[in-house]
Amino acid sequence: MGDRWLAGPVASFAVLESAVRSYRDELRRNGKKFSGFALMRDAYVASDEKNVLPDVEKSVNHMYGEDYSGSEHPLVSGQRSGAATWVEERFIYGTPTQCLEKAHELRKKGVNHLILRVSLRGLPQRKVMESIKLFGTKVLPNLA
Repeated sequence: MGDRWLAGPVASFAVLESAVRSYRDELRRNGKKFSGFALMRDAYVASDEKNVLPDVEKSVNHMYGEDYSGSEHPLVSGQRSGAATWVEERFIYGTPTQCLEKAHELRKKGVNHLILRVSLRGLPQRKVMESIKLFGTKVLPNLA
């Protein structure tokens, strides 16, 4: 068993919590200490909360509602949900303050490396760049 785990973006936060418990148990069983884990998440930061879902809805429905759930992915194959559910259960999203709160919450659960996928399919580059800039200027400096 390796010492590190990178949790991908597709598992819901509820599934992730269960997997973290299993990971901790296996580490303990093998005489190893839990030192955190890396997490990859889709992310979208907007200056106004009301813009988040309308901005990402088409992309999320395609990525999760068609690609992932239409595949043989073991975590979401055959699942049918709307964009709001996919985003709520998996993304770091919202205003900079909301994203910061989510990042702090994840840190408390053991995340010590956060990898963000910010280029959502079909989202205009201008929106992607705005999201990256907001994360870099409003969220990242406050994560310490």
